[in-house]
Amino acid sequence: MHPVRVSLILGLVVSCLASVGPAAEIAKPKPAPPAKPKLTQWIPLFETASLKARKEKKNILAYFSGSDWDPFTLKLEKEVLNTDLFRDWAAGNVILFQADFPQNKKLSINQKSQNDRFKQKYSIIKVPTFILMDFAGVPFARGGFDEAKLREVEAKGEPHAWIKWLEEMIKNKPPDEALIRQKDLTTCLTYGRKHFISAVIIINKGRPEREMTQKDDLIHNQQFVRYMNHNVAYTEIEWPYDSDTSPEAIAFRNFAAVQNLDPVPLQLVVWDMQTNKVNFKLKAIDAGRADNIIAMIEQHLPKIDYNAGWIEDYRLATAIAQQQKRYILIAFTAMDSSDFSKKIFEEIFDTDEFKKYARKHLVTVKVDFPTATTQPAGTVSQNKTLAEMYAVRGFPYMIVLNPLAQKIGDAKYMKGGPEVFLKELQAAVKNDEDRRAFLSGGQ
Repeated sequence: MHPVRVSLILGLVVSCLASVGPAAEIAKPKPAPPAKPKLTQWIPLFETASLKARKEKKNILAYFSGSDWDPFTLKLEKEVLNTDLFRDWAAGNVILFQADFPQNKKLSINQKSQNDRFKQKYSIIKVPTFILMDFAGVPFARGGFDEAKLREVEAKGEPHAWIKWLEEMIKNKPPDEALIRQKDLTTCLTYGRKHFISAVIIINKGRPEREMTQKDDLIHNQQFVRYMNHNVAYTEIEWPYDSDTSPEAIAFRNFAAVQNLDPVPLQLVVWDMQTNKVNFKLKAIDAGRADNIIAMIEQHLPKIDYNAGWIEDYRLATAIAQQQKRYILIAFTAMDSSDFSKKIFEEIFDTDEFKKYARKHLVTVKVDFPTATTQPAGTVSQNKTLAEMYAVRGFPYMIVLNPLAQKIGDAKYMKGGPEVFLKELQAAVKNDEDRRAFLSGGQ
């Protein structure tokens, strides 16, 4: 072949290869941008979260955050709260509610108002804060960054310690109290007079859906239930039809006439045992504000006169303790058959040192089991129930309850007199006060 042609052909080949090279590089696909992490969905309105929690019979995990400014919130969002492990656990175990306090992001007026109210209600002084609560917003556990953070020994995306903490708190949640209802108006007022306590009565006229929902939510609110159980006699009444001539209906109509009650769809009234009059009527019940309802009831309950002596009525003791913020000391004794029952009174309870402390801090209840004397049937029944409740197996045996009637300690006969006994008692009280202050956000 002619040398010039060969040279031309080789030149064309090189030229073609040169033109193909850059084109091939341009055609290479660009790497896909990293996928954005999946965000955990929190419900921003408590009313929605509450309805969902009640329907699904779950607790609420409330998250108080500073989503666009707080470094600890941002760290938890990245390392814990937006992980698949936490999200999957939460989906099966709790309802997620978030009250956010951003600096730049705007919230709706309703949401901001709600969050500010919750900040005050739960004493939120820093973010992030987490509160486990029931559907009605009654808290039973509280934690913060240290409980939720990813531990150094944990792999990325696997916050097992946080989930374990949540599971333990839920497992140890105090059992719900059942609401103690008197069967009818007459029984309720009689019970109040017997125990020197007032009565709360919820009355509905017909069964309008909205009002009945509010009533149902209120009587399942543990804060309301505990207050009713430990402070008043309680009953519920449906306004009787005119054709109802039963003794209960007649008794209620007479009561309603004397107390000037109107037949409205739903109302709550407080009957004062001391004056035999209804001194408070609430005709607009918002179950979401149970704490406000309790506060209004409390304002209209007469102060119980208590001289710090030993009483035998446990029901009255719980009402005094709640009203006057005292602790309850229950002494289970057998004064006519147990020498140590006598000794604990001689060596501790009858001393000036113990009496001085009790006058200021305690409601003292003697639950005695005599072999010779006769007690009223009601006292016998009460004492038997209390002994079974607290698994009493011998005498003397002491139980200490806080003002909410929650057990915080127990003891048998001990040597050392009032000094040793009061030291143990004060330590139990201090631990309970610290626990309840932490749960409520107090410092």
